[in-house]
Amino acid sequence: MLYGHYKRKKRLDRLRSREIRVQNRIDRLRKDIKECNVDLEDTIKAIDYSKDAIQNNLVTSNIEAELERAVDRIFKEIEINIREKYKTKAKINNLEKQIEDVELLLEDLLEEEKQIIELRYAEKLSDKAIGTMLNMSRTTAQRRRTEIIYELMNKVRD
Repeated sequence: MLYGHYKRKKRLDRLRSREIRVQNRIDRLRKDIKECNVDLEDTIKAIDYSKDAIQNNLVTSNIEAELERAVDRIFKEIEINIREKYKTKAKINNLEKQIEDVELLLEDLLEEEKQIIELRYAEKLSDKAIGTMLNMSRTTAQRRRTEIIYELMNKVRD
């Protein structure tokens, strides 16, 4: 649970960054539509003056048709990005809930106990390294960590 907690915290930061990048893409695409910043294909070579094209009442120029296709592509891209943004937001909300649940358990710990947990599960240090940093023996660090884990397990059960 604790290893996963610190992994979730790192993943949450990455997801928030991803959400910002997706929103920037959406804003850029909307700006492209608003400013008509659209690249037309090279297929537009000449104007069609054929008799069939002129007599038809539903005639749209090649430029209009190509512009419409380009704008449709941008709309589809915006739609895809909006879906991605909502999926990312849902993941962020889920992770925040999980992190909050564990944080509630950890907030009742003493400062030294929090430090032992963070060194072990966030920094992934050994009991010997933790003992050295906190001026205690390896066995004391290991015993304290085990006691903390049992204490947390009892809180989860209640």
